[in-house]
Amino acid sequence: FLSRFIEHLKKRLREQKSVTESPLLFCKTVKDGAEIESKHLRFTVGRLGSLLRTLELIDIESYSPLMIIAEFATLVSTYSDGFLVLIEPPPEDSANKNDAYLQLCCLDGSVALQPVLTRFEKVVFTSATLSPIE
Repeated sequence: FLSRFIEHLKKRLREQKSVTESPLLFCKTVKDGAEIESKHLRFTVGRLGSLLRTLELIDIESYSPLMIIAEFATLVSTYSDGFLVLIEPPPEDSANKNDAYLQLCCLDGSVALQPVLTRFEKVVFTSATLSPIE
C-alpha cells in the first residue's frame, strides 16, 4: 500500500511543469494511478505509527521520512475545502534533479481550526515572530 503511494508520488514529482490541484483531484489521481482509495489514505499515519510501536523498533528516527509521507497522505485525504496540492519540478539551475516540491497548502486556516473551535469553549491563539538579536 505505502510503496504504491510512494511510487505514485515519485511519478508525479517527475512531471516537468507546475501543477496546482485540489486535494480531491489529487486523491482521484492516487486512486487512478496507484489504486488506493482516499478513505484508506486517511488512516495512513495512524496505522504506520501503530506498526512502528508494535515492532518496538530501536532506531525509530530513521523512519521519519516515511512518517512525513504518511502524514501528507492523511492530511491530503482528510481536508478538501480550503487546501491545494502544489507540485513543482526542480528549478532549472538545480544540480539535483530530485529537488521537486510537493506541498499541501492551507488557503483557509479556519477549516483546520474548526474541530478545535467546536470542541473547546474557549481557545487562546498566540503568534510570534522571532528575529535575531543584533
